[in-house]
Amino acid sequence: MSAANPFHPLDHRLASLEPREVKWLCLLIEHLHDLRFGSLHLVVHEGCIVQVERTEKHRYDMNAAISLLKEDKGGPPDASNQHNPSKATKTRK
Repeated sequence: MSAANPFHPLDHRLASLEPREVKWLCLLIEHLHDLRFGSLHLVVHEGCIVQVERTEKHRYDMNAAISLLKEDKGGPPDASNQHNPSKATKTRK
């Protein structure tokens, strides 16, 4: 970038946008703002955006998820106890 032109070439195009184009850009920025893993898919009909689809991926550490399940008393029963009732924890009255 030269010192004579400190502005990016896109700056000129942004200044000449129509209000509806600015609204679409703001909407797209909003959809992208907190997206960490995923994609944004635009559907265009006759030169106009008619639909925005956002696909988001959530990735989890399986070891941490298993630990949380074991700690959660309201979770599913331990799989090892399902087929062997003698190993299941017994409650006394």
